Amino acid sequence: MGEHSKSTPRLNLKSKTLQCKNLHDYLKTLQTGVLDRLYNHPTTCLAVFKELPDIAKHYVIRMLFVEQPVPQAVIASWVSQLHA
Repeated sequence: MGEHSKSTPRLNLKSKTLQCKNLHDYLKTLQTGVLDRLYNHPTTCLAVFKELPDIAKHYVIRMLFVEQPVPQAVIASWVSQLHA
């Protein structure tokens, strides 16, 4: 314990129990600044993308390389009226 404890500051972390059932629930508990830092990492974005429902993945892929705002009416046209 001697020298190692002198060079490495100890973090005083309080035990906190999260009541999250999935990644989305956990992400909703985070502050905006934390989310901004997380989403600046491709690995985080990929993990979130993999957890999306199929229809959400479809929306993301369709908008990924669009360099302008996509009107809501256009997005609505991607879904059959049976599913709207």
